[in-house]
Amino acid sequence: MFFLSKLFAGVPTSPETEKLLVPTTEKSVQKQTEEFKRIGSVSGSVYLRYIQASLWGVLGIAIIFILFMGTSVLTLFTNWWLGRWSNAERIRYASKSTNVNCTIENHSPIRNMTMNAWFKKRDNYFYTLLG
Repeated sequence: MFFLSKLFAGVPTSPETEKLLVPTTEKSVQKQTEEFKRIGSVSGSVYLRYIQASLWGVLGIAIIFILFMGTSVLTLFTNWWLGRWSNAERIRYASKSTNVNCTIENHSPIRNMTMNAWFKKRDNYFYTLLG
């Protein structure tokens, strides 16, 4: 209480404020134990216990695997779709002289579209890519 009286010197005290100022008691300090270092490999059971102790366990690993597969599929689809889009742009704007040997590109519906139809198709490529 001596410390508290020094801290609150000049502050009027009442029996109610004395009840709020609870003296602290010292807690016992635990002695630290010596740590040991082991050398070698970690057994599979330790990994299994670690997985089981986690929040989701095996279900969490399955979810992570599914998310990884989902991002891989989305990346593959995005690359495929950009390839289609860039190929359509190449066919649309290629000069006739460079496509003399390729009759498929000369008769492509992309090549024969009106400008409005082409802009609509190009916008569809863009909106599909954005999702």
